[in-house]
Formats: sequence, C-alpha cells, structure tokens
Amino acid sequence: MTNNKHHRYLDYEEQLISNEFSTQPKKVKLDSPIPDAVESFSSNNAEQEVIPLLPEKDMKRVEEEYSKMIPSQMWTLKSGRKVEEIIYEFARKLKRESCLHSFIIYESDVQTKSLFFEDEWKEITTSEVKNRPELEKSVKELLKKYTVDDVERLREIRFEPFITNGCKYDRKLHFDLDFVNNVYRGMATFMGDKQNPLIQRN
Repeated sequence: MTNNKHHRYLDYEEQLISNEFSTQPKKVKLDSPIPDAVESFSSNNAEQEVIPLLPEKDMKRVEEEYSKMIPSQMWTLKSGRKVEEIIYEFARKLKRESCLHSFIIYESDVQTKSLFFEDEWKEITTSEVKNRPELEKSVKELLKKYTVDDVERLREIRFEPFITNGCKYDRKLHFDLDFVNNVYRGMATFMGDKQNPLIQRN
C-alpha cells in the first residue's frame, strides 16, 4: 500500500462522493452513466487529460492478482475488515482506470477514503508512515541543471560532465547521478519528435 500526501488522483466517480466525511462510509453510485470523455486535472503539468476506459484484459489481470492473494496475509484492520478485499470489491466495478486497480492508496483521494470508516482511515494513514528520503545535494543540483524549458539546451547540457573535480566514476558514489543523466538523455532523444512516446495520443 502506498501513502502520498501530495498526489491527488482524480476520477469521474469521485464527483459522486461528498467532500464531508462521517463515521459511516459514503455510498458511491456505481451505476451512474459515465461519459466517453472525462476531463480531469493533472497535478503535474496543469493540463487537462482524458482518463481512459480500463481494457477488459487489464480488469482480468486485476482479478488474477487478487485471486493470488492469501487472505491471512492481507492487511487486516482492527475492525476485522481486510483492506485488499474492500478495494477489490469497489475497484472491480469501476469502468475507468484508477489507482485502486493496482491496490494503491492515495491519502488525499476522496474516493478511496469513502470506502472506510473514520477509525479505519486513521489507522491506514498513520500506520508505518515513512519519511521521504532526503536527496543528496549533488543530485538536487543535477536535477535543477536539467530542468530547462528549451529542448536544444537540454540536448547540450546532457553531455556535460556530471561528476565534479575530474573524479573517476564510482558506482557506489555516482550511481544516482548516472541514473538521472541517463533518464534525461532518453527524454531529450524523444522531445520534438512527432512520434514522441512520452505524449499520450487518443
């Protein structure tokens, strides 16, 4: 299960849920008609995107993954209810893609929150919460360096040395820097290409 206080996954069904939360789970209308094109807000680039329908083969994959789960190893809350069971029973009725199909919990998602009682939700969001790892200064600086809005500029700086002081590459010390550099090299290769696989096309 994944907690994320800063990410919000928006879905059409979420509009059917009240923003208020009581001690009883809200009822969600799963039989309401869903339009072919649903617009949602992307928190990453502030652009509108369409949440696609979940292909039948993907839904079968969700069912297969759930069937492999061992009940005794599921996350059993103090109430006795199992988190995976609750998510599956709801997610299998959703027609559009949702983080719930991957059994992922986003703490800020109203839809997911509505499936649980108040004390259950508190238990979920406070159990074994881990702090985000702190990035090393060198990694932060490299990410800032590559954060440009000019493709040609990115293509130039991606070949500049990312290991300072002329040091030789040491996997233990420079693996993260090498990884960041490789990712941006790959992105720069596709940017500006009409067949750019980074851009979703309907």
